[in-house]
Amino acid sequence: TVRELTRSYGSDVIFVEPSGVAEPGRLQAALQGGGREWFLRTVGLIDSKRLPALLRVMGPLIQAQVRSADLLVVNKVDQATDEEVASAFVMPARLAFST
Repeated sequence: TVRELTRSYGSDVIFVEPSGVAEPGRLQAALQGGGREWFLRTVGLIDSKRLPALLRVMGPLIQAQVRSADLLVVNKVDQATDEEVASAFVMPARLAFST
């Protein structure tokens, strides 16, 4: 657990990469508490090659992840077309501000 990591190793920073389908709010809630104040920040990875397919299958989850992220990183740009990369930079802004 996070508590064990900090107790055993004296960790100041812990990175958690749960999976592409984690619900951000639930993960943050699980990491809160335990007698220690955590500085939590969420980094979201945007798969520029697969973003359109992921949105079709998991649109609401992707939107929740984008909205909760403090930082978004577009990855796999070396595998994507110029159009896919451009879309990967624009689409998160649309998701973050749409209702």
